[in-house]
Amino acid sequence: MARTIFIILLIPFVHLIIFRPIMDKIIELRVNKGRIKSLQKKQSVFQWLFYTRFRFALPKVWLYPYYFSVFLHFALFVFCIVLLILGEQMLCEYVAKKILLVNAVACLLLHILFWQADFPHIKIERWVSKEIPKEKQKQGKQLAKEIQDKE
Repeated sequence: MARTIFIILLIPFVHLIIFRPIMDKIIELRVNKGRIKSLQKKQSVFQWLFYTRFRFALPKVWLYPYYFSVFLHFALFVFCIVLLILGEQMLCEYVAKKILLVNAVACLLLHILFWQADFPHIKIERWVSKEIPKEKQKQGKQLAKEIQDKE
């Protein structure tokens, strides 16, 4: 039982370890450091988790799958808790192991896509352009201005 609970608690953290560095690297590539710091000030956990302040910098191709996977992991987390309450520990353990397997495959695929010789760094430039569309740049500037006005 303790092992099953540990696996269930581990799932969201594994997901964040896989996807967050890539999303953060995209933001680093597309937004200057000063604006990143100003947007990160007084950022809530919800804003941090869902990148609400950095939507202008993230391509939809990366943002929507991230949202889907966060929602899916949360739903499966709740599902596994309900299974444990109902006494279906074996089924819960099976589901949790399959989710971890899918996360491992996703991690492997992402590392293959962004692989380069100096391993600690990933090469985002291969798949994401540095330029942000002009409409999105305006949204980012307005957001930064609104945050500064609140302070």
